[in-house]
Amino acid sequence: MQIISFDKNNNELGKASVSSDSAGAFSAQLNLSSTGGYVMVTATKDGFTQFNKRIDYTTPSNIELQAALQSVNIAIAVPGSALTAGIGKSSEPSFNFALIRLPDGTRKALAGSAIKAAKAAGGTVETSINIPASSVPGVNTLKGELNAYDPSTQSERFPGSYTGVDSKGTEGRMVSLAFDFMKITDADTGKSLGTVAKELAKKGFVKAADASTTITRYIYISSCTNLFIQDYNTTAPGWQVPVWSLNPSTGKWVFIGEGTIVDASDATIASPDVTGCGNGNYYLRILVSNTEFARSWWNLDHIVFETPKEVCVSGTFGFTNGDPLPNLSLSLYGSNINAKWGQTGSDGTFTLSTELLNKNLAGRNATLVYYDQNGNYTSTDVTLGDLPNCSNFDKTDLVKPCEVSGKLVDSDGVAEPYRSIRLQGNDFYRFTGSAGNGTFSSLVKCGTDITAYIGNQTASTNTFNVNGATAGIESSDDGSLAVLADIAVPNMAPTGYAYLNSRTVKAGTALSGMLSAYDEDGDYPIAWTLNVKNGSTVAATQSGSITANSGQASIELAGLSAGNYTIEVTLTDSKGGSATINGGSLSVSDGARPPVASAYADRAYLNSCGGNSTITLYGSAYSLEGDVMTGAWTVGGAAVGNCSTGTSTPGYLTTSCTPVTVPSAESTTYSFTATDPTNGKSSTSDVVVRSYSSPPYVGSLTSTPAMVAEGASGTARDFTLTAVPRNYDGVDMSVSWSVNGVAISACPDATVANGVQTTCSYTVPTSAVSGDSYTFRFTVSACGKSAYREVKGSYGQVSDTTIVIQ
Repeated sequence: MQIISFDKNNNELGKASVSSDSAGAFSAQLNLSSTGGYVMVTATKDGFTQFNKRIDYTTPSNIELQAALQSVNIAIAVPGSALTAGIGKSSEPSFNFALIRLPDGTRKALAGSAIKAAKAAGGTVETSINIPASSVPGVNTLKGELNAYDPSTQSERFPGSYTGVDSKGTEGRMVSLAFDFMKITDADTGKSLGTVAKELAKKGFVKAADASTTITRYIYISSCTNLFIQDYNTTAPGWQVPVWSLNPSTGKWVFIGEGTIVDASDATIASPDVTGCGNGNYYLRILVSNTEFARSWWNLDHIVFETPKEVCVSGTFGFTNGDPLPNLSLSLYGSNINAKWGQTGSDGTFTLSTELLNKNLAGRNATLVYYDQNGNYTSTDVTLGDLPNCSNFDKTDLVKPCEVSGKLVDSDGVAEPYRSIRLQGNDFYRFTGSAGNGTFSSLVKCGTDITAYIGNQTASTNTFNVNGATAGIESSDDGSLAVLADIAVPNMAPTGYAYLNSRTVKAGTALSGMLSAYDEDGDYPIAWTLNVKNGSTVAATQSGSITANSGQASIELAGLSAGNYTIEVTLTDSKGGSATINGGSLSVSDGARPPVASAYADRAYLNSCGGNSTITLYGSAYSLEGDVMTGAWTVGGAAVGNCSTGTSTPGYLTTSCTPVTVPSAESTTYSFTATDPTNGKSSTSDVVVRSYSSPPYVGSLTSTPAMVAEGASGTARDFTLTAVPRNYDGVDMSVSWSVNGVAISACPDATVANGVQTTCSYTVPTSAVSGDSYTFRFTVSACGKSAYREVKGSYGQVSDTTIVIQ
């Protein structure tokens, strides 16, 4: 993860490079401008699309977001023969890629002759890329990592912002028809096609501005109305639409060129219209220079400069007791609006206003996203109103959670200001931070163990449970608020990640990459040492330092002999805090290269107590030699059952296993091995599936009456207790009742289903005297974990009675 803060004048205010933890969580603390600005968030992971998001703000506040990365479809291409007809046709030998939507709805990246076969089997071309071999002299093999998106259903994945900059430098709003992730690299060197093209142009082999590569993009039926907002170039035959690529530094889209509407035979449509588009036979064809592939996100988009139509939604977030929910992070997105971020005020109210991308569309639908009172990611559909008549959305039925407060100090007891804090339990996540005086507070879930992690801590003993019992690091706990003792913050080791442009190269080939590092404490510079290891032997070493301003360093490797290597990087801050990160594997071959395998599971975390312990495993591999491969799955050395033989085409393999029953162990490692029978080489990729169980909780506990009057007789001396046990696993639970620490004999232990109300009747003993009090406890247990809730009752005069519910 790389997070960069800018003010509204594009001046950088701070930068952080962090890695997500085993649960996918990440946090960082950066300065924001009091007059407004924006934050750029980038997430990178091998085998996945890059996540890019620009978050504009007017008032500094905490930002909560979910960075959704999607696995890419990979294909390997060698120069093929000229194609004379249809989408993707070429007049000369070319590297031909296509992203195909198969009849079952799945997408697959293919290359060469496999494209024709998939089309003959009923596949639809979503994106076609044809790169003339003559435009990249000396390149033998290209690797394509592709994915395609429909903005009408996947607007939340739209990267950057809905702002474009045309060829004259004028900014406008974007109306997206389709967007794509297209990363093309030299499979031998790992360099992007854009970098390769620039190097060839510098050497005089090609011209950088030559627009020789053809991209053809399917136009979704849902985009037909927006397609005809305007003809971008009325002097050209047919209908023209501009194409853009994302500048990851600013989050804005940069004009590449314009494309022409064509049909499935690649013929220009002289007079396209909405009806014809609705038949699903429209594509956009554009010629681009290979230098444009220095960027990976592409967008088929209209740009609108007219005065926008403003729309909005407002409302209130609050609790059932009438208290407001302040400082709640909100985001608003939709297929026809510019995404917006904001938060509730001190009174729980909010207003989010934005602009319609196409004001001629009648629809005002959007999605409002927020993290609820327990830190759970929540989304709801809303209909926007035209400013100033905002639509209304109120959420005032939230059950108020508990609260925790404390203070961060250093080893000398001095306040540690502005530090990020991750509060994490089995089914609870929330981020907060310390103020200028080191203090912090946050809403938390009641009755569950929660651990406070400072910055990027991966281990912590700062665990508390707001349950009315003062314990551990708590200095007080009244059941609704736990005050923690001062937490001493140790020197945090730096964090970072190393990224190589390729994981398999031929011997003698230079390899480049990038190293990012970040220190939570600000203890710069960070010294780094990179070791390339063959087993325990260090084959190559590089070192350097990273400053707070640079944030990263380049990696250049060369001269490695054939073998399998691992990359290990040690980071050390200026105070001696040190950490070692795994930079992944590297295969160097003196001949044919092994396949590159990838393994995934549809669920990486399983609820071991919920009964649903089956997963689906997905394996894929590509061969840089273009060979047919075989794949095999193992767990603990034994073959995994229910695995398909997979689909293998020259250069690409996919396979899956379903259903796979996961054992109850804390973690299970499944290994996928891809083998190339032609050269006998193989590679293995692992996927780890972890098991967990969520603690149960008491949804409600009441006592009727709250007080038994002195001298009452018969059933009037009874307390009727009612409780609802719950758990997120949906399993049955064991329940028990006690009063003042003693089991209630009239209410024996029982097994109760999730969410089913249970009752208990307790009769005040005849020995009771006025003023006696009773603490009734309801305890629920499941999956080896327990929770309880208490309610207090009294015996005596009405005027003497105080009822406290915890």
